[in-house]
Amino acid sequence: MPRLRMRLTVGSVSHRRRHARESAEVRTTS
Repeated sequence: MPRLRMRLTVGSVSHRRRHARESAEVRTTS
């Protein structure tokens, strides 16, 4: 299960980073 857990963690971090980046862009645009 360690691999799956690690994979989920990485995916979560990647998604969070992308979301934060989009949020920052939206804030700057607004």
